Amino acid sequence: MDSEESDVETESNRINHFSPNKSDSMVVKSVSKNYGKFQAVRNISFGVKRGECFGVLGENGAGKTTMFKMITGSEDLTSGDILVNGNSVQKDIRTIYHDIGYCPQFDGLIDHLTGRETLKIVSRIRGINENIIDEQIDALSRLLFFEKHIDQQISGYSGGTKRKLSFAISIVGNPLIAFLDEPTTGVDPVSRRCLWNAIHMVREAGSSLVLTSHSMEECEALCNRLIIMVHGRITCLGSPMHLKQKYGAGYIVHIKLKHPIVEKSIRKLDRFMRIKFPECYLDSIHNNMIVYKIQTNQIKLSQLFGSIERSKDSLFIEDYSICQTSLERIFLSFVRKEKK
Repeated sequence: MDSEESDVETESNRINHFSPNKSDSMVVKSVSKNYGKFQAVRNISFGVKRGECFGVLGENGAGKTTMFKMITGSEDLTSGDILVNGNSVQKDIRTIYHDIGYCPQFDGLIDHLTGRETLKIVSRIRGINENIIDEQIDALSRLLFFEKHIDQQISGYSGGTKRKLSFAISIVGNPLIAFLDEPTTGVDPVSRRCLWNAIHMVREAGSSLVLTSHSMEECEALCNRLIIMVHGRITCLGSPMHLKQKYGAGYIVHIKLKHPIVEKSIRKLDRFMRIKFPECYLDSIHNNMIVYKIQTNQIKLSQLFGSIERSKDSLFIEDYSICQTSLERIFLSFVRKEKK
């Protein structure tokens, strides 16, 4: 077995020998989705534990939103099954609606209603006691810092306030599991932090959350575990720290060469890097910016800086920086690898 896929294989084995128990709020079991000959989702398996924030990373078209649509019953499964609290989306979708909340990628709000009216409708649909509905709405508006907008029409809301309301709708009644499809897209930094704090509080209250995002910072801040999806399949799985330790050993070196750049100066730099640091390889070249990946932690940062600094002038280096591998770099490496 490829060591890169061992975590995915282990999780798949756990799920496919699954018998319903209380450890997972949701189980995705050998699920595929085809549109004609196109495979949008390819035989994926994973479980979301109770009280866990589970991240789903992937570029546009990776299958994230399709997966959410299958979970919420908007799309049929081609094969496999999804269980929420032990109930199948193919057989018990009405029961599942009582256990889930959903914040869609695009706000599905009615502009002529107020925030309070919207949350009242959702609360009544969820069967919340009429006597405590207003109290819960006030608590949600305080949690998400949009109290002054709660009685205004949604048509006057900013994009950030609309996202807060969509998130509030998804957690009304403390669902067993909430699905958040890019919940902070288009949101300013202050509102983003507000949503992050609310997500932490929801998780601490016992709800599970499944989060899709293009923000690596967001996934590192919120997710206990995450998967990276490329072309409809899961390429890796684990906590952000685990993925960085497993796939992110070493350093990234960004080198900016002085203009004008000639092929000779690039070859000279490449020869220097490979002699000094045998475990490095050329990652990318963009104009005068050259990026190297050094795949070992055995080299000290002081050694790296010292070697480049001493040869800076002879190699026509204008500027350089060295950093440890980030979750974003790991994500990009998987995407590039799958596209080759």
